[in-house]
Amino acid sequence: MTEKNYNQQQRTSKAMQKQETAEQKVEIAENKKEEKKVETAVEEKKTKKQIQVKKDEASVNGISLPISTKDSVAICKFVNHKTIERALVDLDLVSKFKKAIPMKGEVPHRKGKGMMAGRYMTKPVGYFIKMLKNLRQMRM
Repeated sequence: MTEKNYNQQQRTSKAMQKQETAEQKVEIAENKKEEKKVETAVEEKKTKKQIQVKKDEASVNGISLPISTKDSVAICKFVNHKTIERALVDLDLVSKFKKAIPMKGEVPHRKGKGMMAGRYMTKPVGYFIKMLKNLRQMRM
């Protein structure tokens, strides 16, 4: 028997069955894609949690401090790339006139290894010590 011999109802039912099976296949494929997306999202979240590292850097802003820009730039260069504890120790030595802050420009020579000119800035160093202590408290 060929398709010509089927009545109209049988033809439509066969066509509907074919269409339904095709739709089911598409739905199954879509479900699999969604499951893969969910799995990859879960894996990404797991890897993000494992990759998260504590920050190695911190910043502090001092607003309206009575410090010259030249002094603050020199102190920032002096403190840059140091841990908070190490920076506090070095700044304490500066306030005790044991270590000078290297500077550029028309500044007299100071004793110190690898330094041409420098200054002992006690007042600006005090403000920086306060800011670094506040930063240390905030990080803990």
